[in-house]
Amino acid sequence: MLVHGSEDFPDETAIQKVLPVGRELLLRVNPSSGYCTQAVRQVDPRFRQCVFQSEMKLKYFPVYSETNCITECRMDYTIHYCNCSHFYYHDTGETLMAVSRLLTTSVNTHTLD
Repeated sequence: MLVHGSEDFPDETAIQKVLPVGRELLLRVNPSSGYCTQAVRQVDPRFRQCVFQSEMKLKYFPVYSETNCITECRMDYTIHYCNCSHFYYHDTGETLMAVSRLLTTSVNTHTLD
């Protein structure tokens, strides 16, 4: 089971819980919320170190979130180096990555800096 925001792509940053067969799992979620005034929009995003959803448009996701932004960077990175996309990503218009190619690609890994 992965617990993540309803608009976020589920990835390794999501909370993960293993559900044993034949067992019940109770999970309590304590959401947190933040807000700011309109005056914050006047501060340059480089100084406030965040963006509002209306300030950033993503290519593959309809809603901006930090998780979706990071996922999109990973998608673009994979497309750039492999000219393909993992099957579990949103449709990027690229060829889906075959298992044989995934094994070959994993040998030639690059790091995101």
